[in-house]
Parts: sequence; C-alpha cells; structure tokens
Amino acid sequence: MIEQLGTAITFHAFFVASGVGATGLTVTVEVYEGTTGTPIVTGASATEMGDGLYYYTLASGSVDAEGAYTAVFQTVGTADQKHLAAQWQVQVAGVENLDAAVSGANTTTPPTAAVIADTVWDEANAGHIAAGTTGKNLSDMAARSGSGTEVISSPITTTSNVTLFIGDDYNDTDSRSIEWTDSDGVLPSFTSATPLAFNAQGLSFASTFTIVDANTIRLELTAAQTATLKPVSSRYYLVTTLASGRIVTVATGFLTVIDPAKTPNL
Repeated sequence: MIEQLGTAITFHAFFVASGVGATGLTVTVEVYEGTTGTPIVTGASATEMGDGLYYYTLASGSVDAEGAYTAVFQTVGTADQKHLAAQWQVQVAGVENLDAAVSGANTTTPPTAAVIADTVWDEANAGHIAAGTTGKNLSDMAARSGSGTEVISSPITTTSNVTLFIGDDYNDTDSRSIEWTDSDGVLPSFTSATPLAFNAQGLSFASTFTIVDANTIRLELTAAQTATLKPVSSRYYLVTTLASGRIVTVATGFLTVIDPAKTPNL
C-alpha cells in the first residue's frame, strides 16, 4: 500500500479462529515508523469491522516522514495467530506526484485544431497510397483528368481539349506529344490495339499514332504534317480497334487548330 505525506492511513488485520473470522476480540495496535522501527503509537485500540476484520487509522499528523509505516495488531483472545502486521509505504516511487496538479508531468500545450489541420493537409501524397484508404483516393484523383479517365500532358488539357499550331512539331522527345492515358483502368487494354482515327471535320491522323502500353496512346505530328492543317475549332473523337476487333471510342474533346501567322499578338 502506498500513500502521500500528511495523509491519514488505515491499517487492517484479519484474525482467524479455527479457520473462520474471529469476532469480539480485544485488539491493540503498535505502529512503527521507518526501517529502524521507531515506535510512534503504543497500545492503541483497533476497531472491529466484522467477521474477524479489524482496523486502526493513523492520523495525518503522524504521517510526517517518507518510508515504511508498520502496524502490529495484537490480541490475547481466541485466535489462531495472535499477532498480525500490516504496512504502508509513504512518499515513495513518485507518489508525491499523484496530486490534483499532476506536478512533474508533461505540461506541453497541445497543438491547436488549425495546426493539426494544416499538418494533415500538407502531408505528401506519396506517404498515403495504401489501397482502400482516403489518402489513396485523393492521390489518384490528383493524377486524373476532369473526366476521371485520362491523365493528359501538354498540348492537351485536363479536359481532353487539344490545341495545335500550324507549322509546329509535336514530338515526344520535346515532351510535345499528345497522350491519352487511362490511369484508373476504366477502359479496355490498348495492347495490340490499332488507332483508327482522330476525326474532327474530316481531319485524320491514324498513321501517326503509337500504342505506348496497355493504358496509353500517343499522337506525334511533324511540322510538315501540321503545315497542311487549316484553322478549325471542332469536337474530335479518338477511336481504336482493340485486339479483339471491337471498336472503342477512347476520348473526345475539342480540337482547335491555330495559324500563328494569322493570329494577332503571336
């Protein structure tokens, strides 16, 4: 049993006679303080609680030093064991910090709600990519286009709109190719597919397409090819024939062809 300084402590003893609690005994108590056994209470009377259990309370004023407080309960009545001891440890093993102020504890001020929110939203996507988690969903959404189907690189926008300048090269080496990538697997595999057409008001670039991988189709154009284009603003449709022979429209958007020589401020 452990307690703090200046706090009353109650000792208990259980007397047994013939294997059951011994009641009606006259019990006196001696209390010793410290490891040297200095007596501080002599011949005090214990109080019977019932069923062979007796107690004695040492007043708070007498609990004035750190260490052990030992009480010896004594009786001359009918009991199997006439002397019983009980002990308290006072102000040991950090008990002095078990107070209302929790002195000595970590009192660091917790972060505010705003700081917690900022820390969460500033987390890198790369650290939250476990399948089935909200972090993974947000990371995937950041990589997708507005339609949720393609991840687009310039000169095609995130809404699948394409802008071409007459006389320009659109080569992958310059990071200028036009690519459609199915990042979330909603389209069939492009492996062994054949691009049929990129149609917009009669324009067709079928021969300039490349199947990059199962999810990506690339369009590259030379300056000689774009030199033959005419200014136009029209919806286009990218159509492929899959390895199975089935025809699939991969993407649609608006194609804008601009002639820099005839455009003001260019």
